[in-house]
Amino acid sequence: MTCDYYLEQARSNEQAARSLEKTYPDWAITICFYAALHWVEYYACMTGCNIEQEYPCPSRHDSRKDYVRELANQLGNKSLRNAYLYRVRA
Repeated sequence: MTCDYYLEQARSNEQAARSLEKTYPDWAITICFYAALHWVEYYACMTGCNIEQEYPCPSRHDSRKDYVRELANQLGNKSLRNAYLYRVRA
């Protein structure tokens, strides 16, 4: 997949979530979760990281969590790690 694919998916999910936030807030939250996944994939793609290859795990979600954990450590941004890891677990 190209970086543009992840960008388009993230934006599309955000737009869909905004259109549903008043009528179906539970679905809007779910769609925001998927937008966040696509934003992570987009960032990784733009920085040349193939998450699944560089962070091999049994599932894509686990690979992504390891990537975000490592990225947060590299950036010294504990709040990024916490925001992603604790939201994904829920």
